[in-house]
Amino acid sequence: MNDRKLPDDWILRLLASKGTLAPEQAEQIRSEETVCAFAALLRKGLATQSTVARAVREQYGVAFADPAASCLDRRALALVPEAMCSRFLMVPLKADGDSLHLLMVNPLDQAAQEAAAAVSGRNPVPFFGVADSVRALIAEGYGSEAVIFDLLRKLPQAEGVEVIGSAAGEAEANSKAEVSAPVIELANSLIAQAVRMRASDIHIEHDERTTTVRFRVDGDLRSILMLPRSVGEGPLVSRIKIMANLDIADRRRPQDGRAMLRVGGQEVGLRVSTLPTAFGEKAVLRILEQKGAAVSLEAMGFRPEVLARIEGMAGSGQGIVLVTGPTGSGKTTTLYSLLNRLRSVTTNIVTVEDPIEYRMEGINQVQVHEKAGLTFASILRSVLRQDPDVVLVGEIRDRETADIAFQAALTGHLVMSTLHTNSALLTVSRLMDMGVEAYKMAPAFVGVVSQRLARRVCPSCRVAGEDGTFRGAGCDACGGTGALGRIALAEVLDLRDPGARELLQKGDLADFRREALAKKWLLPLAEDVQWHLDQGDITAEEAAAWLEAPAARTFPPPGGRDKAPRVEGDRMPERGPDAPRRVLVVDDNPDNRSIALTVLSREGYHVNAAADGLLGLAEVVRDRPDLILLDIMMPGLDGFGFLKRLRGEMGLTDIPVLVLSAMGEAESQVLALELGADDYLTKPFNPTILKVRVKALFRRMATSTPPEPACMT
Repeated sequence: MNDRKLPDDWILRLLASKGTLAPEQAEQIRSEETVCAFAALLRKGLATQSTVARAVREQYGVAFADPAASCLDRRALALVPEAMCSRFLMVPLKADGDSLHLLMVNPLDQAAQEAAAAVSGRNPVPFFGVADSVRALIAEGYGSEAVIFDLLRKLPQAEGVEVIGSAAGEAEANSKAEVSAPVIELANSLIAQAVRMRASDIHIEHDERTTTVRFRVDGDLRSILMLPRSVGEGPLVSRIKIMANLDIADRRRPQDGRAMLRVGGQEVGLRVSTLPTAFGEKAVLRILEQKGAAVSLEAMGFRPEVLARIEGMAGSGQGIVLVTGPTGSGKTTTLYSLLNRLRSVTTNIVTVEDPIEYRMEGINQVQVHEKAGLTFASILRSVLRQDPDVVLVGEIRDRETADIAFQAALTGHLVMSTLHTNSALLTVSRLMDMGVEAYKMAPAFVGVVSQRLARRVCPSCRVAGEDGTFRGAGCDACGGTGALGRIALAEVLDLRDPGARELLQKGDLADFRREALAKKWLLPLAEDVQWHLDQGDITAEEAAAWLEAPAARTFPPPGGRDKAPRVEGDRMPERGPDAPRRVLVVDDNPDNRSIALTVLSREGYHVNAAADGLLGLAEVVRDRPDLILLDIMMPGLDGFGFLKRLRGEMGLTDIPVLVLSAMGEAESQVLALELGADDYLTKPFNPTILKVRVKALFRRMATSTPPEPACMT
């Protein structure tokens, strides 16, 4: 007797028991180098497909299926991990209500069915198929393109994204040759979503198995998407590099490039930087919207007194004005706002930049290229022979550039530039450290603007809290976050007073600071922050980072404690490594909320609830859940609108959503899933099924660092 065990040996035993297959024929197939008994039977002409299918249906009530890869249900594939399918040689075909159709090489394998039921929370309905076909479907269904299609389902539909510029045709041709269409669509979708969310940067970074995509929105990084490293570190980064005309074959050196895109009709610049890391090339894309060059000083939010000082310094006609602050504090935007005010047909404006951030008509822009000998200092010398009225130097990086800039300011030019310092007075100290003499600095210096950016309270949903400060309650305009854009906070050192320059020339910064505060030459940052806090432009949490003595108090939730969107459940504990999972139930039916609260609380989850979509979004912002149970039909904002806001405007694609609804029509299910839901349960629901579904979702989260896609032949 041959002991070799084929995955579908049960078919040989069945046919032998019915007399359709002789025992020696079954043994012959077992002894051959074959991996599929069913295929061997057909190949040798020992049985037909219809004969086998009829015998299996009569004996076990299981039907035969041989579907095409295009028929696979992506939602069903997401319910069962690829590793489990490969282990048991099965593949999910369709998720239908509480059932999961499984194509199995061995539909009699109860262990396989129980495993699929445990992870999916559904009742398995087995079909049987040819082993070779099942393996091919696993490879197709869980391959890299399949993963991308599933990811695209959760992302909002992208506006058209087109590479423009001189290298556009070549970039597109290279991209199509090197990466597949789904990867191009994924990159376009991410860029379009970042522009829609007003993100300033896109980060694509990798660990051992996964790639994480994060957006910087209003100064904070938000996790947007997680995908297999084989998709992110390879094809996605390659697509980005091709767009920026970088060498995709060189993965060992940092590279920098630029791209011009048209996103939904507007021109957007990308500044792309790649950096080799232990797990592949990290890519960071700085998004430069051309409309950023036309932002007015008023739109940036400077308070009236600060705005008047800045305008006065820029209108001096000659001297040097510096804008300082850390990276991402809006220095370039402020300088371009000033250039917008100064440019005219009678004014010669020249900029020296590395890189050129924005294109602006009516001015002459020069790109630094240090490898070609075009440094800030060398270009600046040439620029001064071009009869300029206004010169913008992208950054003062060394003594040589500083000396030339101050010399230009002393000879009748208005020079504007940036410096990386944390306060206005530290700017003076930094220049002295560079070697700029006080006697040369003082007569040329007009002033310093040291600025930061803070999240602006959304004006559409601004409410007063118990402590008298303001915050956003969350609305359509701000995507439920309570914040809309950012506002400039500034410290201004105004040196137009001859007395200020005379005192500065002495070089004693301690004496100078005391006198500057007393005579209002220096408008300190804390004073500006307090003004914006009192005006309701920023929250107390934002202000506390810059106030000299921040109040030690606990701030209320959005809308004040009396308007907190909690319906049931106690106050959530602080998160810790052993903290229970947090589930948010968004449903206008109090009975459904009560059932979910009771069932899930008994399982050790910490359950919170909200009675409509708007309150649910506010609760997501206030206390981010690990899972959302979402009703569809609700007053105010329904479940479809909730999903659009959660996945779109708020960019939260990594919180799983289980839809609970009495709307059982296929169209409603499809729409919810297309908008980014992860699972669907029809009401009235069985509490046990709800419990199992929630457990299954959390199990998949724990093991769903996305698997490496199977190799495709």
